[in-house]
Amino acid sequence: MAVAWILLAVGLLLIAAGIFTKKFILKTRTSRSVEERRVNPYQEKGLSVSDLKSDQTGGFAKTKRSKNKTPSSKAGNRAAARYRQTMENDGVSQDNRAERNGSRDEALDPKKERLNRVNEELDDLIEEIVQREKVLKRKVQSLDREQAKIIRKASFKETFDEEYNHLKQGGIPDHYRQVIDLHEEGKNREEIAESLGLGLRETDLIIKMHGSEEADDDG
Repeated sequence: MAVAWILLAVGLLLIAAGIFTKKFILKTRTSRSVEERRVNPYQEKGLSVSDLKSDQTGGFAKTKRSKNKTPSSKAGNRAAARYRQTMENDGVSQDNRAERNGSRDEALDPKKERLNRVNEELDDLIEEIVQREKVLKRKVQSLDREQAKIIRKASFKETFDEEYNHLKQGGIPDHYRQVIDLHEEGKNREEIAESLGLGLRETDLIIKMHGSEEADDDG
């Protein structure tokens, strides 16, 4: 009995461990994918916040331009030149990014396959544990039923022995007397058992013991 409960507990622990491992693997994979694909477009172009402000104020503004170049307009021109250079290099950067992404995808494919295999193995393991758990539950239920039968038999035997010893000492219980009285009135054992709330076996034993006592007395 104790071994069955221990096996059931071990099965539940294995199920919990498998589910936790699967969730951990999926979480790790998701976080890595997000970090690898995170791109800041503004930093990628090599521009600072001051460059962006200069570009917006004087870099591309063609209206109201002064003939005499002031320091602020020179800074704007430098920012505009850097921006144009950045835009020219942007196409190359996109191609490089596409190539890197392709290489990254190729490197991730084997990892995805291994992860899929691990997930399948975990699913199979969980299914096997669930099936074993069902078998253990059936065995435990069977053991419980057997134990209940043993307890009922032991209780009946104990009660019967006590009543029998009481009879040998010259006494007779009240419900035994009621069975005997109803039997002497002509009632059958089914009617006696039903009226007194006793089992047929117990009623039959009482009647038989009473009959044997009468035979002994006659002898």
